[in-house]
Amino acid sequence: MAHLAMLTEDQTRSERVVMVTKACDTCKKKKIRCDASLGSCTQCTKSNIPCTFSPIKPKKGPRRPPGYKHVEKLEERLRRMEAMLHADLRGGKDVEGQQSDADQPTDNTGTHPQPLELQRVQKRKRTTSVEKLFDAAQHISVSAHEQHLAPAVGSGDRSLRWSFTEASPATISRDIKPLPGRDEAELLIQETFSSFNSAFPIFDAATFQETFESSYGDPNHDALAWRACLNVVFAFAHRFRAMKTGNIIEEDDHSIGYLQNALSLVGELSMLTNELMAVQALLGMAILLQGTANPEPGSILISMAVRLAQGMKLHRRGYHHGIPAAEIEQRKCVFWLLYIYDKDISIRSHNPPSQDDDDMDIDLPIETIDLHHDRLDQVNFYNNHIGLSIIQGQIYKQLLSTRAQKSPEMDRLRKAKELVSMLGDWKKSIPSMLLVENLNTTHEAPSFFILLHTAILKFTYFHALDTVRRQTHAANLDTLCLVEARESMQLLQLLPQGDLAYVWLLLDIIISACTLMLTSATPGSPTGLKDLELVEPVFTLLVFLKDTPRAQDVTRMTQSLRELKKKAVMAENAAEKRGNVDEPPRVESKRIRSLEEFAGIMQQLSAEKCAEFQAARSRDE
Repeated sequence: MAHLAMLTEDQTRSERVVMVTKACDTCKKKKIRCDASLGSCTQCTKSNIPCTFSPIKPKKGPRRPPGYKHVEKLEERLRRMEAMLHADLRGGKDVEGQQSDADQPTDNTGTHPQPLELQRVQKRKRTTSVEKLFDAAQHISVSAHEQHLAPAVGSGDRSLRWSFTEASPATISRDIKPLPGRDEAELLIQETFSSFNSAFPIFDAATFQETFESSYGDPNHDALAWRACLNVVFAFAHRFRAMKTGNIIEEDDHSIGYLQNALSLVGELSMLTNELMAVQALLGMAILLQGTANPEPGSILISMAVRLAQGMKLHRRGYHHGIPAAEIEQRKCVFWLLYIYDKDISIRSHNPPSQDDDDMDIDLPIETIDLHHDRLDQVNFYNNHIGLSIIQGQIYKQLLSTRAQKSPEMDRLRKAKELVSMLGDWKKSIPSMLLVENLNTTHEAPSFFILLHTAILKFTYFHALDTVRRQTHAANLDTLCLVEARESMQLLQLLPQGDLAYVWLLLDIIISACTLMLTSATPGSPTGLKDLELVEPVFTLLVFLKDTPRAQDVTRMTQSLRELKKKAVMAENAAEKRGNVDEPPRVESKRIRSLEEFAGIMQQLSAEKCAEFQAARSRDE
């Protein structure tokens, strides 16, 4: 009975719902209750109108969100990948059980830590399918423009060996280059600290050497950030060996191998939010990539390093409590190096820097206070770069930023004048021994290292000055920029030829200097012929670069410079012809050998004229 009562109640409720929801057309229009139980509702009966019912259209189902098919495909791919991953992990356990005897730890405290690297290589080989899986995962959100990073190690063309096209972590070589033995590692560390690190102190020598002595070859002290820094130092050493010795192919092979070791750790380094070595490793990799055909990956690494540094408050003054003084100085050095490259990339690419000048109050490192040096090997390039990078930041803020582009022309000209004054003061602070005219006459023979950093400093200064000129179209800067362009090109000729690293670093600025020299040279003047001579080696360089990944850019540069050179040569020839036409005809005369002879000739001419005058006068009388 209870069941029947419940059923009757449910039927009554269902009929009530039907009666409520099925209203006639009139009640539906008036939005009033309809009681159409006897064929005609009360309202229609009172109004004496027909009570009609229109069929109710069935409701559509919920609309699917846009792009649902793409989402379904991604979900299906993820499910397949998860299944592959679980299957591979189960197979990996079986392989590890079979190879347990081969993976026994060995004694790595000797002078050759290769067994540790061999273990890593074996581990990499066992997880090849897993890494392929992650490679596929990195391509889930595929864009229309895929980017690739060419390993360039196995290429037979020398010009391609130190060049990365476009960066993509999925295509970086995952082959681990074994680290060298302890003796060779110590030599490489000394090479880096005596060359690049002496001018740009990414690492503290004492701290790095102490860590090396205690952990090199020890698998129990193989931290991720330390491993990345070690590979960066080795890459720097082989990079500068290639520049000094001219053994480009072999040394660059080693350098690229160690750089790829470090690049394979970038994703994990970005997660180390309170690790100074992670910032140092990213900074070192970015600097190495600046000397390649495409420096864009380096700018991305600089941005990552700046963010990590900001998270550690390296840009603020009051966050060093409880930190040793030596580490505080190292943190300052690392931040200012980030600042230098951040500002340089910003002014070259016309993109905003990662570090805002208004949001930092860190002091300069102690080593940069002394500006006076008497010897070439004591010049503080680091300090000079810091001063120039501060001005570069102001150039972007005052002339290149969106707000600056919208400011009145008079304000831009006033700011440009202030920036030129700042650049002039900076140049006066540079040791006189670094001037082009003094490098050729100094009693010291400048090393390749000093010439390289002097050239980079000079071209960076010219680029900053030329940026101000181009942004404000100030005619009074043309002469000054032309002088700086000539001096920069003269300094470039002092560098050893054959290495591409510094060429890629300076190529765009070199082309700007050549363009200015060809368009601003005065036809018929001695400087015009000299400018053509300074520009000529650049064409040889561009021919050498035509088979590199930047072939299109190089072709465009070559065509532009050839057209400018053709016009300059035509103007020079026209000026020479005008000079020959305008020159008065020469009157043949005897060569005057002495002052007495000259006086005698003048006296003779005077007597002849007087005689002619007297004869004419006598005829008139």
